Amino acid sequence: STLQLSPGISSQAALLALSDKNDLGVHSQYLTDNMMHLVAKGVITNRKKGFNDGKLVASTAIGSKNLFEFINDNPSIEFHSSEYVNNPFIIGRNNKMVSINVAMAMDLTGQVAADAFPQNHFSGVSGMLDFIRGAAQSPGGKSFIMLTSTAGKGKKSRIVPILEKTAVVVPRADVQYVSTEYGVINLFGKSLQERAIAMISISHTDYRDELFHKSKKMALIGAERI
Repeated sequence: STLQLSPGISSQAALLALSDKNDLGVHSQYLTDNMMHLVAKGVITNRKKGFNDGKLVASTAIGSKNLFEFINDNPSIEFHSSEYVNNPFIIGRNNKMVSINVAMAMDLTGQVAADAFPQNHFSGVSGMLDFIRGAAQSPGGKSFIMLTSTAGKGKKSRIVPILEKTAVVVPRADVQYVSTEYGVINLFGKSLQERAIAMISISHTDYRDELFHKSKKMALIGAERI
């Protein structure tokens, strides 16, 4: 597979879990220390990307001094502008493109909030949607949205009935796999009722009854469901 990962603890932890894989490639906005470690272990080789073979492609780097020493004069790393790296057509030319990104919140229909609070930026505009659509064009590609089920030390569910005052970054039609600590679901091509039931199944157990009740009031789930 060819990987794209957003920065952050969750996605970098997912990267560390790939230590036993072979011949992975990277085409990503961000180059990180954990990617460097997987290159050192021989996990990331970029040999089978099918496009830009042998090259780790990125547009920026975030990490330690060791990372920047690793990058300096390294012929196996290519930096390009976001116009190139984030182009869904370019992304889709990589074999088995896997996009792994982190969301702030999602609703029961599958809409994703990621880069903005109601009145201000959270992270600034990201390339999440570019890579999700690029992965969909890639042979064998897939995309994952990861989020913890709660925020505020468990006081707030990140899975909500509907996103109201928060910008939608990824439309529900583009979403494929969604992961929380309670499991992984695939929303692609699902009906609204199937989506709601699936999202509730990976929400925190403390909020499932409330989400189920509200989904019935919103007519996302049939009134006959118990």
